[in-house]
Amino acid sequence: GSYDGNVYTWSPEGQLLGSFHHHRAPISALKWNPRGDKILTGSIDKTVILWNTTTGSVEKKFDSHQGAITDLDWKDDTTFATCSIDRTIAIWSITNSSSAKLEGHAADINMIRWAPQSSMLASCSDDSLIKLW
Repeated sequence: GSYDGNVYTWSPEGQLLGSFHHHRAPISALKWNPRGDKILTGSIDKTVILWNTTTGSVEKKFDSHQGAITDLDWKDDTTFATCSIDRTIAIWSITNSSSAKLEGHAADINMIRWAPQSSMLASCSDDSLIKLW
């Protein structure tokens, strides 16, 4: 991802292979799914985009946060979480556009990670707390 809101793919030799365009602000988070055929991007524009890496097309747009996306993480190939400066975490499925919200931090949430082979999610925030959900 980049500051111009686009995602660029490069060959190992440094040749531009393609670019994906949809975000309207800098990209703040980017992750491959475990299978390696999709990319999620989160942006300061408050949206998350699911990309088809073969075609470069948008498969789905997710937008429930009220502030910039700060991080995202895949749980498996269909479920992921996002966090934001709006102090919330959203849990998503790529099969629908609704999310479950987790609230409890008193400041911007900076990072989230799913525990391997688990349903536990860790988050850290500017409130100086690490929370396990």
